[in-house]
Amino acid sequence: MHHAQAVASHLDAIRREARASRSEEAGSLRLAAFLSVFATVLPPLLRRFRTRHPEVALVALEADDREVETWLAEGAVDLGVVLNPAADSDAILLGQDAWIALLPAAHPLARHREVTLDRLASEPFVLATGGCHLHAGALMRAAGLSLADIRIEVRDWASAVALVREGIGVGIVPESTLPESRKGLKTVALAPAISRRFGLRASFTRSPSRAATLFLDLARQA
Repeated sequence: MHHAQAVASHLDAIRREARASRSEEAGSLRLAAFLSVFATVLPPLLRRFRTRHPEVALVALEADDREVETWLAEGAVDLGVVLNPAADSDAILLGQDAWIALLPAAHPLARHREVTLDRLASEPFVLATGGCHLHAGALMRAAGLSLADIRIEVRDWASAVALVREGIGVGIVPESTLPESRKGLKTVALAPAISRRFGLRASFTRSPSRAATLFLDLARQA
């Protein structure tokens, strides 16, 4: 009798631990990133995570790249995708994306295989930011250059593509944002090549939650 009670008590303890484990694994996960990452890099990872861990309420928050870093520093989100993480950081590299010169098909530079930033700096320019501080203007400043003739500034990459197609000016966009149909457009590689990198990292202010750890582990396997 005592043995049966001990076994039953042990089974109850196991069930309580299992429920506690499930409860810990459940909950919510707040993930912040900028628009182009949500549109390109993250969807396969989000899909796999939701398939494996449907009990976790995943909240995806769109922000610009500086807001993501601020939210991570303040602990407002569990995880965030940052641009060009430092080599010695604990960020998990999710991918990288080359910057590409985008030209109207009839533009004289469209015949070139490569083009330099200083050659583009003097052209009528369609400046797209993509909701990030790192864009063509920032690339120019980093090279000691400036855009001489910004015809229009837009946030959305697709809007910039449409404006370049209409001949408003040239642009520089991430390769992943290029449309499938490039009628009326010409893409030319930058020389030297420039890329942006995407890194996933946890909040700076606290240890990752169980849900955040599960997502980080999945990202490492990708």
